[in-house]
Amino acid sequence: MRYAVIGAGAMGYRYGLHLIEQAGCQVDFIDTWEPNVETVRKQGGVWVQRDHKGRHLVPVNIYYPEDYAGDPDVWIVFMKQMQLENMLERCADAGLFKDHQTVFTAMNGLGHRRYRDRAQRSRRCGLHGRPGNRVHAPVRLRQRVP
Repeated sequence: MRYAVIGAGAMGYRYGLHLIEQAGCQVDFIDTWEPNVETVRKQGGVWVQRDHKGRHLVPVNIYYPEDYAGDPDVWIVFMKQMQLENMLERCADAGLFKDHQTVFTAMNGLGHRRYRDRAQRSRRCGLHGRPGNRVHAPVRLRQRVP
């Protein structure tokens, strides 16, 4: 199964990198924050560490919506509410959403259902997540153990 994460921030990276490292899945990341996208591209991936130990670079593919040509089975959406509408419009305008795809959203906050429904009208699953990560700067992710 192929995944694409919309929103390469703390939660998007956490879930996407877990799928890559623990499950061996193919995962692409879609983001619009230029410093984040360009830094990941320049360094060839995302630096990850747990409790300040085991720092390593995980190679990832990251795209702007307009540059993405993939066809994932599942979209995983992690966006702040204030950024979601613009992101979904850019993805829709780029022709990224297909009828055979599933959308999984694990965002917190209210109101994301109307955006999800506009972007994807097939099967869907929603869940609210509790972050255990912090993004201190573009692509520097630290994971906390609860």
